[in-house]
Formats: sequence, C-alpha cells, structure tokens
Amino acid sequence: HTPNTKESFLSLVPLIVKDSGQFFVWLYRADLSPSSKRKLALIHTIQRITRSLPLGVLSYLCLLGAILLQSGLRIQRALRRSKPRIIPVRLKAVNLFDTFSPQFDHCHTVDEVVGWFSNSGFHDIADVTIPELSEWGFGIVGIYGKSDGN
Repeated sequence: HTPNTKESFLSLVPLIVKDSGQFFVWLYRADLSPSSKRKLALIHTIQRITRSLPLGVLSYLCLLGAILLQSGLRIQRALRRSKPRIIPVRLKAVNLFDTFSPQFDHCHTVDEVVGWFSNSGFHDIADVTIPELSEWGFGIVGIYGKSDGN
C-alpha cells in the first residue's frame, strides 16, 4: 500500500535484509480472472467512498460487514448448501479494512516481482503463494546475497 511498490521494495532491501537473509512479499495479482476483474472494478467503485471516511467509522463498518458476511456463511453451512471456509469475525473485519481503506493497492505479476528480486541480488527465489489465496495475490521469497552454490 505504497505509492510505488517497486521503489518501496528497492528501498527496503538494503535497510532490512542482511546477507543470507530471507525477504518475503505478498502482493496483489495483476493477472486476474474475468470474474475477479469485475469484482475489483466494484471494489474500486466502493473505495471512492470508503477512502474518504474517517478510519474509526470505516473500522466499525468493516466489523459490521464481517459479522453480516460470516452470519451468511454460517447460514449456508447450516443449510448444507455449501461448506464455506469461515474465518474469525475479527480477521474478516481486518481483511475488509485492508480492501476498502488503502489509498494505494497496485497489482503486479509474479514474473515482474521475481525480476525485482533477481535484479536486487536475491537467489533461491520462489513463488510461495498459498493456493486458497491465489485469486487475488501471490507471495515471493528469496535469499539475499551470494549463493553458497548448493
């Protein structure tokens, strides 16, 4: 959630990553499916309103939204219409806040970010995306500094 993701990445590496240290990022995915693109367009429309709200108000609305969403999922599960994954209400509220509050939410590709790692002196770079979360984002990790050759 920075003005320029790549510049932020490049600025952080020398400040926080020691030689042989690991660095991990999770970023929003640019290569979205058509249905996810439609959802993202709706999210961006809602953000025009939510980004202008006081943070306390938005926090409250996200908690209320989480309670409503989780209640709906519990009803679906009780009616055996589906077995949705139900996360704690507080975590869902944080997820909603993360979706509707940031001024910046840039999207990237795996290849693009792997290039940032590679060009910044990382090796053993890996896509460690959690499959259940891959619709919206991806994770990349790498080891900084010279490879030990193993």
